[in-house]
Amino acid sequence: ISRETTRITQPLDDAGYVDYLQALNDQATKGVTPENNFEVVVRQVMPFGEIAESLRSEYFRLLEIPIPDERKNFFQEFIQYALEQNNDPKQEDKVYEEHDRVMIKPWTATEHPLASKWVKIQEKHLDQLVEGSRREKFYTPYLADIDEETGPMFQVVSMLLPSIQQQRGIARGLAIRALGRIGEGDLDDAWNDLQAIRRISRHVSHGVTLIEELVAIAIDGIAFNAEFHVLNSTALTADQCKRFFADLQSMPPLPPMADKIDVGERFMGLDAAIAIARSTQGKDHMNVLKELMQSLKLIGALSDATVTRDSMTQVALQEDVNKQEARQVSSLIDWNVTLQVLNRWYDKLVTANRLTDLAQCQAELESIEQEIEQMAAKLTNPASLLKTLGTQGSAKAIGESLGHILVATLLPATSAVIRAERRHLAHNQVIQVGFAVELYRRDMGMLPVALADLSPRYLEDIPNDPLSDTPLKYTVKDKGFLLYSVGRNGVDDQGKTRHDAEQEEVAIQPEWDDITIQVGF
Repeated sequence: ISRETTRITQPLDDAGYVDYLQALNDQATKGVTPENNFEVVVRQVMPFGEIAESLRSEYFRLLEIPIPDERKNFFQEFIQYALEQNNDPKQEDKVYEEHDRVMIKPWTATEHPLASKWVKIQEKHLDQLVEGSRREKFYTPYLADIDEETGPMFQVVSMLLPSIQQQRGIARGLAIRALGRIGEGDLDDAWNDLQAIRRISRHVSHGVTLIEELVAIAIDGIAFNAEFHVLNSTALTADQCKRFFADLQSMPPLPPMADKIDVGERFMGLDAAIAIARSTQGKDHMNVLKELMQSLKLIGALSDATVTRDSMTQVALQEDVNKQEARQVSSLIDWNVTLQVLNRWYDKLVTANRLTDLAQCQAELESIEQEIEQMAAKLTNPASLLKTLGTQGSAKAIGESLGHILVATLLPATSAVIRAERRHLAHNQVIQVGFAVELYRRDMGMLPVALADLSPRYLEDIPNDPLSDTPLKYTVKDKGFLLYSVGRNGVDDQGKTRHDAEQEEVAIQPEWDDITIQVGF
């Protein structure tokens, strides 16, 4: 138990092992009370059926609130409501099409009476969520629904995040109402909803896992897609433009992905290793092998076809049975080495993700992922794997091999994750610069010739495109302007987006994915 091996040294469970799940809860609950926790508001509004019944009592105990009455009138998403209003299966596609329409563009009650009716029914719930999002903290208990009879207790890998997934539904609901308000010219109330979405995104991002961060990014993207319509509205006043721009600038950034890898993802790997070590404690050689194979199968390192008793026995019996029984876990595997291998790889991944230079970051991540793929390729030979684990090598060598297996199985492929993070940053840069351009026009009576004209009065520095490390693209067109980032593909698609690509009536759609704002044309 040390920083080099277990990373943290407390809390410990009754058997003296580091309790990573409890450590995450301890970290997440600092300063949290029922009065300042947004999750308490969420549980008053959202149905709790997604919280496993076996965990429900503990979940609400940790929140320090009673389990709500399940007969209560909870929030209902638009799709569910619309499907109940029209239970004809043939009309189901139309319901989804309407949902997509009111999520993408401003709309009015005349155009979409069903959506208008839904908003009125859910008004109280939505208002409660908007106000609740202003709370300082957001703690959702980290719990795992573990069946101890099936194998090691991989608590962190198995922990459930039911509330996090519900935040998407909340964001969609607020976006629908906001776009309806934009359609009616009520920009102040629409902006209030969109700021709530931004705050909810920040709440979700305070979680420790990559999943929580990716959900936060997705929620933030929902706000961006609607904020563009506020900027492009003919009802936008100079005062509103100034206030909304200030709101965007004051919104704190999401935590970096590297933080999630350093804590949540690392704890998953270390917890899995210790769970396997714990399950093999005191067992003889043959049973250690059986336990290892079962554990690796549970975490996905081996398929059902790989783990067979015959193959395992054949390799294991290459040594004398009596010697096998005499070799205990303590001499068979050096688990400290396994933990050290995991930590070295997580350190490597964290360092690469913290690089600010995009090209250097991508090159480092690609190199790491190639190394991991090479390790994973070696897992396709079960006989070789079993031989390594069971009959050859020192305890240190076997511990190192297990570490590499867990690395290949559990370390996330973060090159895609870093692109999602950069896309999120590009969304924020584009919308802030877009409002700065519009504010300049209202103050000066003309559009800036170049983005450099915005500094220092409107922007202290002109940000580069996070997806290319080059300046954002800006063009004045007639009485309007085009502003965009090159998107994930890193290619300048001349401001054309995925939506534009979908409209192309061609056999193979172009891979346009610029992040674009068009105002005034």
